[in-house]
Amino acid sequence: MALFSEYAVTPDVLDPTCYPDSTVFSSLIASLKEVFSHEGIVRNLRDKAWGANLIKRLKGAKNPESEKILRLLAELSNKGRLIPSAPALPPPSPTNEREWCEEALASHSNLPLNGIIVSDAIRSTYRRNSLVESVKRLSLSTCTWWSLTNNSLRLSRDINDYKDALKLILRHAKSIKFIDPHIDPEKPNYRHFSQLLEVAGNRTPQPHVEIHRKILRGSGQNVPLWDPQNMEDTFRKAFERVLLEAKLKIKVFVWDDFHDRYLISNLGGIQMANGFDTSTGPRRTTWSRLGRSVRDDVQREFNDKNEDHRLRFTFTIPFQNSPSA
Repeated sequence: MALFSEYAVTPDVLDPTCYPDSTVFSSLIASLKEVFSHEGIVRNLRDKAWGANLIKRLKGAKNPESEKILRLLAELSNKGRLIPSAPALPPPSPTNEREWCEEALASHSNLPLNGIIVSDAIRSTYRRNSLVESVKRLSLSTCTWWSLTNNSLRLSRDINDYKDALKLILRHAKSIKFIDPHIDPEKPNYRHFSQLLEVAGNRTPQPHVEIHRKILRGSGQNVPLWDPQNMEDTFRKAFERVLLEAKLKIKVFVWDDFHDRYLISNLGGIQMANGFDTSTGPRRTTWSRLGRSVRDDVQREFNDKNEDHRLRFTFTIPFQNSPSA
């Protein structure tokens, strides 16, 4: 079960010259575009060689359908949804459908994919491999992984469940906002939060990471305000070593008050009933994937120039001018 999925696609799937009927091609591509643009990402195999070869092929075709795919690839790349991956098989680079599928399978062995989409021409070669399916058969009930991406997800309030559900965003998102009014590394139910930061780090370029919480330290009546210097010292003590090892920098935004919890990224947004807190008991929570317009609205809500909330102060860990940052 997943809120976001990662796929590999063999080149003929996106090449209109490989289809006898342009109507069929347009229908299939519309379905792929909807998924890739909102809930999925595409693996750019062999350190972007897959994309480079496909672009060269499409430019050579010089037809309207090819131009549409070129625009789709550019859109996915600009939105950070076309993810480069290291070569998985020895040289030379693949030159046909079957070789690209073998590269995708080897890449999956290194880092699991949700599925591999191939042309109908080579489907029979991989009919016994449930990870591989023809683009024409994705909607069939036998292709379980194409229907596994969900709008909502039930999971245990456990950091390992959180990491598994967020792995694509933490590994690949360019920007990540953890929005939870109660994030407090001194509290037992947030003691594992730093593990999410660890997963998001050690990659180039570094993602832009923010934490948003409220200045009130707790819930209910007569809750004390958290002293700014004490809060900064608490966060720095808890996170600085983790961030330095992960080669990450985070900016913390402290607001007057808010209630709802989210994770917002360029790849998508999630509403979280109980935020990022964890518990040791058999307690479960619900996460829901936000539509693009709602994700954008939440992002605007937590912009420092928005007047929905009063921004009390901010701080950065490590410091902007830290030699080790």
